[in-house]
Amino acid sequence: MVLVSCKKAPETESKTPAPTTENLDKNPGEAIQVRYKASEQKLRKDTQFSISVTSGGTNAVMSSDLTATLALSQASQENIKIAYQINEVRDLQLSGGFKPKDAKIDLKKLLSQLNGGLVISPLGKPDAEGSKALSENQTKSGEQQKDELRQWVSGFLGFPELPEIALTLGKPTNHQHEEEFPLPDGRKVPIEQDSTYTLVKIDEIGGSRIAEINVETEGSGALEIQQDTISVDYASQGVLKFNLDAQIPVSLTIEETQTITAGSQGGAEFAVKVAATFTPT
Repeated sequence: MVLVSCKKAPETESKTPAPTTENLDKNPGEAIQVRYKASEQKLRKDTQFSISVTSGGTNAVMSSDLTATLALSQASQENIKIAYQINEVRDLQLSGGFKPKDAKIDLKKLLSQLNGGLVISPLGKPDAEGSKALSENQTKSGEQQKDELRQWVSGFLGFPELPEIALTLGKPTNHQHEEEFPLPDGRKVPIEQDSTYTLVKIDEIGGSRIAEINVETEGSGALEIQQDTISVDYASQGVLKFNLDAQIPVSLTIEETQTITAGSQGGAEFAVKVAATFTPT
């Protein structure tokens, strides 16, 4: 998971073969790869999430407990489309800058009616340009609040990102890679990330093989802007359960923090927690 980034997935990643798990019992040391498959189906996603932003001595928090329907389809030869529709908002708590300036705006009602779309690669990496072009994301005149709300929550309504590398049962596997952290002004800070994936176990549940994958990531980067240096530090820890046969997520729990230091401009810290389940409908 992970929050949606603005980095478009390389086309070569989606050409990686789907996972093969038939011989895992006979060959427990065999490495497998996990990838999403673009099949026409719908999933129910139940999500609890919270975002906390601390900056300049102030704190803003958004937390919610909601259910959405995710409709999967083929976006292109390479990518997958996820069209989402929120069906129920059991709880929505807002404080600080997350509160609407107009007290008459009922954000819980707006959220309960929110729909949109995402385009992802088979690794779950978002295609920002592809997503922006979807009809589900086009906002009509006077719907600015809805558009802002979609920007905040769309990252919680897609699929978790998957490891690019093959995993071996019981063996921690390290992967170093570069991501891009988008700034509000459109510039991006390159982040060198170090991720460790561990395929903890594979259980047989309801006739399907469910893999449990632990993920730990740390990263940092910096960008020189005029007289200031903007630095970003990132850390996350989570557990992903993945259906190896259907090639869809089963559940995700994750906690992550992002700390931004902007020299004379101050800084901010973002803390995110997510617990989600995915159920075929």
